Amino acid sequence: MCLKDKEVIVTTRKGYILNPNLDWNIDFVELQKAYNQINEGAELLDEKEFKIARKIFRLYQGRFYASPSQLHWILQKQEVFRQMYVKTMMRTSCYLYTQKRYDEMMLMNYQAVLIEPFNEGLHYYYMKGLVATRNYREALKYYDELNDIFLSELGTGLSKRFKQLYDIIIADHAKEENKDMETIMRELSNRDQQNQGFFCSYEIFKYFYELLLKMSVRNEQNYYLIMLQFSDGTLDYEKVGVDFDRVKRLVSSCLRSNDLFTRTSETQLLLLVDCQTEENAHLIIQRISNKFW
Repeated sequence: MCLKDKEVIVTTRKGYILNPNLDWNIDFVELQKAYNQINEGAELLDEKEFKIARKIFRLYQGRFYASPSQLHWILQKQEVFRQMYVKTMMRTSCYLYTQKRYDEMMLMNYQAVLIEPFNEGLHYYYMKGLVATRNYREALKYYDELNDIFLSELGTGLSKRFKQLYDIIIADHAKEENKDMETIMRELSNRDQQNQGFFCSYEIFKYFYELLLKMSVRNEQNYYLIMLQFSDGTLDYEKVGVDFDRVKRLVSSCLRSNDLFTRTSETQLLLLVDCQTEENAHLIIQRISNKFW
C-alpha cells in the first residue's frame, strides 16, 4: 500500500485513531480473532482448532513496545495476550502429545519457552516429550538445569508433578537395553574430579540419603547432614548475590569423593558427609568457611 499523501492517523472526538478508510492488518487484532475461534469449553483441540492455534503461535512475539506514559495501560494489555498465548500453547501441547507427535510438540515448546521462560507447564510438556522419545539422559539433565534456574531466579524448585515425571524417567531408564560390562565400567569411571565432593540434584540426593542411612545402621557408620546458608550479614536472603558456580567449586574442593552435596534454595546448600565424629564434621564446616574469607 502506498501511503503517500494519505493520512495514517486521524483525529476524532475521543482522540487519535488509525484511518478507518485504509486497510489494516494488525497482529494483535488477528491474534484476538484467532483466539475467539477456539472453543474454550472443549477439553482437547480438534485439527481445525490446532491450525488456528498455530496461527496464534506465529503471531505472538512477547512484549509490546510502550513509551513511559503508556506503560501501565500496555502492561495490562500485554498480560491479556500473554494469557491467551500460554493457554493456547498448553492446549496445543496436550493435543500434540495425545496425537504422539512428540517432535513437533517439543519444537513448539522449545520456541515457546524462549518467550515464556518461567512457565512451568511449557517445560513440563517438553520433558514429557523427552521421556516419550526415550531421551532419558537429556531429560535428567534438563530437569537438573531447570530446577537450578527456578531456584536461582524464583527462589523455589519445580512442582510435585515434575518429581513424579522424574520418577518415571528413573524407572524407564532402568528398562533400557542391556550393556556389556566393559561399557558399564567405562561409563562409571568417566567422571572428572574424582577426589572432590559429588554434586547432584536434590532428588538424587534424597535417593542417596535413603541408601546411606540404611548402610550406616548396618555398618555402624556415621553420616552428618550440614546446611550451609549464605548471607551478607543480614536476614534479607533475597538480596544476597550468590555466584553458584564459584560456590559449587569451592565447596566441592573441601569435600571427599564419598561426600555429597546439593542445592536446596538460591542461598542454601545441603551436605551429607561421612565422618566418625561430630568434631570432624565441624572441621569440614570450618574448612569451607575459610574458603570464603
